Amino acid sequence: MFFMVIDHLGQVVLKNGIILNAPYSMFTDEQFSDLMSAVNICHILGRISFPIFCFLLVEGFLHTHSLKKNIFLTWVYLQLFLNLSMI
Repeated sequence: MFFMVIDHLGQVVLKNGIILNAPYSMFTDEQFSDLMSAVNICHILGRISFPIFCFLLVEGFLHTHSLKKNIFLTWVYLQLFLNLSMI
């Protein structure tokens, strides 16, 4: 889940916030390419972590003893993730 937050941070803050809204002369070509590389690395880490998160979520659901607790915790994590992704 940490890497999914990093993915959203990279996309929202770095790409949409800094890179696209910065004046043209604010970054040199080297700095711009470094920032784009950081955005791409954040994006790759987030895309790799999502299937792992889903697999672990299903495994936890299958092996749980308290179905209500698992559904509640899933809802809490989902709300946390959605609220962090809207920053």
